[in-house]
Amino acid sequence: MPADSPDSVDPTAVLRRLGLAEPTAVEPVTGGADALLWRATVDDQAYALRVLRDGRREQAEQEVAIFRALAGTAIPVPEVLATAVDADRPAYLMDWVAGRPLAEALLDPATDENVRDRLMIDFGRLQRMINELTGPDLPDRGPDWIERRSTGDAVDQRLRALKVGEPRLLHLDYHPLNVLVRDDKIVAVLDWANATLGDPRYDRARTESILALSPDPDGTLAPLLDRAIAAWRTGYDAADDLDPDFRRWAGAAMLIDLAPRVGNPAVPWLTESHVARIRAYP
Repeated sequence: MPADSPDSVDPTAVLRRLGLAEPTAVEPVTGGADALLWRATVDDQAYALRVLRDGRREQAEQEVAIFRALAGTAIPVPEVLATAVDADRPAYLMDWVAGRPLAEALLDPATDENVRDRLMIDFGRLQRMINELTGPDLPDRGPDWIERRSTGDAVDQRLRALKVGEPRLLHLDYHPLNVLVRDDKIVAVLDWANATLGDPRYDRARTESILALSPDPDGTLAPLLDRAIAAWRTGYDAADDLDPDFRRWAGAAMLIDLAPRVGNPAVPWLTESHVARIRAYP
């Protein structure tokens, strides 16, 4: 049995530890690489249960702290209802936010082009709002996602020498699969595992690279992606003045993440030709 399969954890036992009554239904939901996710229902009320891998207590604490720091702000995030971050496999319970990933709405042929544009403009505006936040309530501890993707080359050295100003909140995995929409409105920003405080240009470059390098084996998505990127830039108010070194860093960071995973059945879209696209970026 794979260590990270839903069968490796008893979600009902975790829910009981979190103080939730016996659920009437528990359904596994596709999660990320470092956590499992379930939709639990109790008395017609839906909850989201997130269980992290062993040894991820620091990450769980940081995610919970960010959700709680953003509660009541203009950044839509689920409410954290209960936590068990000191367990072997840290876990926490959130309210369930109904919606579908923005990526799904963008690729849906039934979505009007004007709606696509508006959603991506809102997507950019929301990221700009995230990147303007700072303050003592926002955690900056935990694994440094940027540092762990440092190549030590001239690009890294030049970026380290830049004046940053006051560190701001970075999501560092902000893309249309981590944003939920409902009724053509953004209702939640998810997956804050990489978040930290730092230079917002890293976050902008990271999102731009993810959008530009979206899997598109036959090239049919290129017009949609180009239009989506243009709308995102409009919303972010991102004139094309980003230091090219940030784009080079974003490509190198993606290569560090993905190149070792070629051939992994969990990422069937990741081929040698796609890795070649990443190597050639920007």
